[in-house]
Amino acid sequence: MPTYQDCILYTNEAPKNVIRLVECGRFLHAYNRSAWLFCKLVKEFKVIRRYVKALQEDAFSVGFPTENLTKTITQFECQKTEKGFDVIIPEDKIPNEEEYETWVETVEVLPKSKEHLALIPLTGAAAEQEVLRLLRAFPLEQKTPIESMQFVAELRKLLLS
Repeated sequence: MPTYQDCILYTNEAPKNVIRLVECGRFLHAYNRSAWLFCKLVKEFKVIRRYVKALQEDAFSVGFPTENLTKTITQFECQKTEKGFDVIIPEDKIPNEEEYETWVETVEVLPKSKEHLALIPLTGAAAEQEVLRLLRAFPLEQKTPIESMQFVAELRKLLLS
């Protein structure tokens, strides 16, 4: 499976008239400019903004289950690629690039929810107790399914490492 950094770099290489969707497991993700085009032209989704240390920049993303591709994108042509799908946008539908810069400034930064995970003692019963405490404190009803899955994946990594 490609790294988060690889997915972002691959998406950033998309032509101006393409929304590049990267397949990660059972989900499709659009990053940066592709995320903006997706929200602007296809469907308004909750955008996640995170700082990517390896790239030393903020990354913006939206995602949805792969099985919903045909339900979500109905008005544009989709082409299967090696890493996911490219959604082809007609030249007359491409928004002004200045709008992208404005959009970037308006997307809120996601709170650093993983900072507390780095402080967990990673051995024995103490780690298990801390994971249980974090699970009890996790506001499940306020999170998206993807955020919940990411949280569980991080907890699992901590318990298995």
